[in-house]
Amino acid sequence: MTAQCLLDAGGYQVTFAFHNGRASREYLDAVVELSLPAELGAVAVKSQPTFIAVKDLQRLAAYLGEHVAALQRDPDRDAPLFVPLELGFQLQALSGDVDSDNDGEFTLRFMINVGQPAEGSRVYVGAESTVEVVRIREFIASLEGIASESSRSR
Repeated sequence: MTAQCLLDAGGYQVTFAFHNGRASREYLDAVVELSLPAELGAVAVKSQPTFIAVKDLQRLAAYLGEHVAALQRDPDRDAPLFVPLELGFQLQALSGDVDSDNDGEFTLRFMINVGQPAEGSRVYVGAESTVEVVRIREFIASLEGIASESSRSR
């Protein structure tokens, strides 16, 4: 299986490219790319090749869905940092204005792990921008589809 999930956050895009190269059905190989549009310099940065647990994809989908629901009650809510076990990326859903399950927007901070110097700690590169709830719902659906397909394909 080779698949992609796209997160369009207005001021930036994140593309997850998944491959099931691992011997286990619980993990997918992944590369995450963060790109900025032409008016912001058309910069694109790719993560180090990593792997991600299918459970983490499901956990990410739930994290985002729960944040949308929580913002309807408390627009000032900032979710805790989301970091998968393999540390290939991290994100944080922040405050926003969400009127319903498919209407509104909130701020999303996204960072990808671009590597580690020989004598140093991991280096992350990222962006922060508002994202429309409808785009988050599309991303959640694609994550859930990848997780479901991965579970069935082995």
